[in-house]
Amino acid sequence: MSVSRARGVPFSDKIKFGWAAVARHGMLWGIFGTFMAAGALVVWAAPVLDDAWFVYPFGWLFILFPLGMMVWTMPSSLMFYYEKQVVKKYGRSAEAVVTDIYDEVLDENVTLYYVEYEFTYKSAQHSGKFYVDEHKLVARMEVGDSVPIKFLAFDPSQSDVRMRSLKGKYK
Repeated sequence: MSVSRARGVPFSDKIKFGWAAVARHGMLWGIFGTFMAAGALVVWAAPVLDDAWFVYPFGWLFILFPLGMMVWTMPSSLMFYYEKQVVKKYGRSAEAVVTDIYDEVLDENVTLYYVEYEFTYKSAQHSGKFYVDEHKLVARMEVGDSVPIKFLAFDPSQSDVRMRSLKGKYK
């Protein structure tokens, strides 16, 4: 069952979680809105300029490109943060077992460390993964260690690591 269609989550919480997800993207909304406003201003002002037919495409580009980016990327990102809020409030605490640790070098200054884990709920195996950008934390972890997580009882595939507890455990 999808978290968005979860029964038992009050409508008021769904609204609150939705707004929390939107708020996480405040800077993007501002940037996209600025570009779209500039494009609308160019399209609105273009008729005033004589022989400025070439200005219209730039105005429409400034409107349509950010709008397309919002339509293309925002739904999955908003759902991600919405689901994190649901797991945070309604999740059950459990311990999962680390099954794999690997890293991904993004550039010479940024390395992400991924930790995969498994846990059992109602005789079924479920897995998840999270990333950490602190080498000190990952260096202390080993395959087979337990990590604190929260998961949804009505959708155990939705789980999240309890990062504060994890950092406390590997201090």
